[in-house]
Amino acid sequence: MKDKKNQKGNVLLYALLIISAILSSSLIISDLLRSSIRQTGFSAQNEIAYYNAESGAEKALYLIRKQEILPKEKDCGFENLDCELAIDDSAVSELSLNLAENESFQFDLFNPEKNSAGSGAESIGFYWSGAGTWLEISKVEWIGDSSINWPNATQSPAVKMLFSGGSATDNSIVPNMNYRVRVKALYGSAENLKIKLFSLDHQAGSAVDFPNFLKISVRGGFGESNQILNISLPRYAPTIGLYDYVLFSEEKILK
Repeated sequence: MKDKKNQKGNVLLYALLIISAILSSSLIISDLLRSSIRQTGFSAQNEIAYYNAESGAEKALYLIRKQEILPKEKDCGFENLDCELAIDDSAVSELSLNLAENESFQFDLFNPEKNSAGSGAESIGFYWSGAGTWLEISKVEWIGDSSINWPNATQSPAVKMLFSGGSATDNSIVPNMNYRVRVKALYGSAENLKIKLFSLDHQAGSAVDFPNFLKISVRGGFGESNQILNISLPRYAPTIGLYDYVLFSEEKILK
């Protein structure tokens, strides 16, 4: 009798253990399924929020580049779209980019809307990585409140300098002058190139924001998700570059 009772007790114990294991597994699986469904929902919301932010950014870029007007604060230009933008014309204190070999980048140290203000900087700092890479810095300067007669190259000659070693300082700029600067990578690529402005020579004093640059921050939302895009770009695209060659012809050159 004892053996039969012990067997019945063991069977009941095993049954309870099996039922407990099944219930625990069911709870774990259901929790995983809920988490997976929730994550899928968050991913979908994140994607929609990103596209909302991208739509606002594209609208802002269209207004700036095609119509040459600044978009309104918090207005992405679309109705029924969870999107807000903020724009600042004095918030870009560093330019960051990568230049392939023989590739160049041009920026202006003046604000076309405030031509007499100058850059407010006395030195430019350059930092980059790239074994054996040199930087060619070319710039043209002119006095504020004046215009450049571009066909007459002798009036505003371009000054060129070469730097190596991964870092360089240009102390030849004057705060009340306007400049157009071009950076070119020679003998290799300039990776992680960073450009900064300083109020005093030798990268001393306080940091100076780049004139003619805008910082745009666009927030797109959907449900519980928010995505933010940050964009830095020149207020006005350069209309004339710094060239390395001149074309001569006996006939008229039509462009």
